[in-house]
Amino acid sequence: LRTADLNGFIVVFPQQHYYDFGGSIGWVFAWNVFRTDWIGRGWSDNPDVDFIRNLTAELKLIYNIDRTRVFSSGHSRGAAMSIILAFVLTDTIAGFVSESGFAEANGFDTEIGVYGGERRIPGVLVHGTSDPDVPLAESDAIRDLLTELGWVPDEDFLYFRLANVAHEWQPQYNQQIWDFLAEHALPLEAAAP
Repeated sequence: LRTADLNGFIVVFPQQHYYDFGGSIGWVFAWNVFRTDWIGRGWSDNPDVDFIRNLTAELKLIYNIDRTRVFSSGHSRGAAMSIILAFVLTDTIAGFVSESGFAEANGFDTEIGVYGGERRIPGVLVHGTSDPDVPLAESDAIRDLLTELGWVPDEDFLYFRLANVAHEWQPQYNQQIWDFLAEHALPLEAAAP
């Protein structure tokens, strides 16, 4: 929150729904980031994507929000959701932050691979080399995929690949992440009201 206070932006922490994932996982608060988590035709049918779409629209009615600078960020499963939001809600989410996130493990890398938008969605990847929960290869795969699609490292996305860091948020990069994303606003003509 310190970075938000210093830079004058609003931070919203939506609570994930409480789901029964069965088996060894059971009931947990978690984002729907795997196609098997919901029944639908595509990623835009994901109930959590719809929840964020509606929440963002409601917040725009209540607060004076710059609709060109709405970003998604998250850690682990939340990081996967932040990537999904950026590539599905392209008229709402200007960019994403993925800390210890993944796309390949849930098949969303295929969606990124067929992304046909003109705009290179800006993103920031942060991942520790000693992460025991989400393999570093997940963020490496996102980096490689974005690069193959024409995203330019350090221009269209940042990647902090951190030696000897486990599965945790890295607040020391918050200001640098904000500076990068704030410079990559959604074009006004492309932004949802």
